[in-house]
Amino acid sequence: MKTLFIDCDSHLTAPWASVYRAGDPPIDVNTKKFERDAVPNVAAAYQIIIDDHTYFPAAILERCTALNDRAHPRSRARRRADGP
Repeated sequence: MKTLFIDCDSHLTAPWASVYRAGDPPIDVNTKKFERDAVPNVAAAYQIIIDDHTYFPAAILERCTALNDRAHPRSRARRRADGP
């Protein structure tokens, strides 16, 4: 499945490069800014989106027809910090 890190801004470029390894599945990285309403166009060819800080309201998600899954890299850390 084709994967996109949709909102890798300048603060995340170096950390992302430090954790992404040559044997990892291919992940495209978008470093360009875009309006929230453009999410369906940016994500059009992708089945998986890694999303750090882009807000995905239901109306936007409904327009992302190819999308199968969305991952938020900080969600697991928050869950642990908040308890079980």
